Amino acid sequence: MNEEDKKDCFLIVRITKAIKQRLTLLAKKNGVSFSGLVRHIITTYFKNGK
Repeated sequence: MNEEDKKDCFLIVRITKAIKQRLTLLAKKNGVSFSGLVRHIITTYFKNGK
């Protein structure tokens, strides 16, 4: 892996962690678990996607 690839991977990991933190906070606010929120997002997304 060259330096650019390493930077990209690092960035992706950081963004993913930030999104997970946001979603976890959102889940706590609404009184659901993180996995419950993810499941809800996925089902909503796929229902709208079809």
